[in-house]
Amino acid sequence: MSVEYIGIFEREDKVLTGPIIDANNAFRKYLIKEIDKKSLKLSIDKVKNIEYKDYFTFYFLVLATKVDIRDKELISLLDSNLLESKVALSMLYENLKLYNKSIKILENETHEIAKINYAWLLIRLKRDINKGKEILLKYSENNSLAKAVLGIIYSDEKKYIIANSYLFEALKNSEPLSYYSLGMNYYYGRGVEKNIEKAKELMFRARDIGDYSKASYALGLIFNDSNNIVESIRFLKEAVNFGEYKAAYKLGKIYLDIFEDQEDVELAIKYFELASENKISRAFYQLVKLHIALYNMSKDKQYIVKAFEYVERCKATDSKLSDELSKLINRATSISDSD
Repeated sequence: MSVEYIGIFEREDKVLTGPIIDANNAFRKYLIKEIDKKSLKLSIDKVKNIEYKDYFTFYFLVLATKVDIRDKELISLLDSNLLESKVALSMLYENLKLYNKSIKILENETHEIAKINYAWLLIRLKRDINKGKEILLKYSENNSLAKAVLGIIYSDEKKYIIANSYLFEALKNSEPLSYYSLGMNYYYGRGVEKNIEKAKELMFRARDIGDYSKASYALGLIFNDSNNIVESIRFLKEAVNFGEYKAAYKLGKIYLDIFEDQEDVELAIKYFELASENKISRAFYQLVKLHIALYNMSKDKQYIVKAFEYVERCKATDSKLSDELSKLINRATSISDSD
């Protein structure tokens, strides 16, 4: 389970003081390792507004000190009338799979930012997709956040032409939420001409405003495509740190492809295991195949024992794959024994 920092909302009904803006900027810098935890804490300590101070403290505890998000004391820090806290608490409950609570927090809020987040939640959870779209369309004429969310939704539905029309409109108003989805559409050439440099530019912009897990993962893919392995590994590791476990699988593949020494093998196993622990079933295939290869090179049966352990763990995620992997090990060992 992971939580991403959502920042502070710019809106006409709230005048933000310097320390609040400074603390928000400090969080951005901390998350991309431009400042350390101590400097971040100093910025938070200067915030006098109690609601914002609690809001920043919540994220500090979760992201900087790694307090488990299931800790009930964290919820009390978001128990306020601050709009950012309400949205963050809704997202926290969603992360904890407490979906009814997640919806209830926002369903009676009147501010358009809350309404837009509520609509998106209805769609993500498939509770009422039509109602969610209706709310977003209502606000989309004058609200770039609503445009960006519609762009994301239509991208998910593979309706890329209409998706990009909303994303381009949101981008004109520098809406941060548009950067990642439009960047991915440029990366794959979905509804627009494929443009890797434009995709990279948008991913950096997304990362700079806090979309760390997905944007860093995408940057890892982009740099890997251009054979810049050092930068690819850097961004993929950053994505893993923010809970994007597809990046762990990709890191495993990279280290397996490098395969220059024992350390590369150990790192490949480390990242494939991390991916497998987070229900990326194809990581089990890589782990089993790698351990069969290690057995064939060494004839050390501990590798086969370990391979069967992965098969057992795979059953909970993909029973069909588990059966196929078991057969793969049996075939490999029977051939090896006959040799």
